[in-house]
Amino acid sequence: MADPMTDERAAEMRKRHDSATPGPWHWDGTEAYLYSQEPNHEAKDSIAVRYKSRSLLCGHAAQLVHEHDAVFIAHARADVPALLNERDRLKKLSSETDASRERLWKTNAELRGHRDKLEAERDRLKAKNKDHVDAIWAISELVERGGAENVRLKAEVERLKARLQPVGYHDVEDLYED
Repeated sequence: MADPMTDERAAEMRKRHDSATPGPWHWDGTEAYLYSQEPNHEAKDSIAVRYKSRSLLCGHAAQLVHEHDAVFIAHARADVPALLNERDRLKKLSSETDASRERLWKTNAELRGHRDKLEAERDRLKAKNKDHVDAIWAISELVERGGAENVRLKAEVERLKARLQPVGYHDVEDLYED
């Protein structure tokens, strides 16, 4: 397994990439060219490295290289910066995700605080509502008792009226006319 892509390793790769022969690099199926300026097959001095006939020529030294190695080398000039740029993009995205996660944790904590306050207010209102319900039941019982007492008193008034009629009072109010 390859070493992890640390910031230091990425910086080393970018430094090597930046100091390498600028592209475009080319593979035509038989030769790979790494141009130091615009490709010009006529000007052999523009070629920094040339692969031909299973040899990789770098200056005067030659090494045996397979065709798939030459294709890899030719594409490295475009592949390496693409990989480094993708790494940078993912690292930035990861940082943004971390920042978003922190904001969400903070918002979540704030919402929990609001929820706790609302639950406390709900409990307070429930208790107050219970007190009101209890008071209404107490008043209802008083009204019911008062209604029964009112019926009893009306009956007593009617009984007294009946007793007073033979004496000549037709209405209780007549007692207060004097």
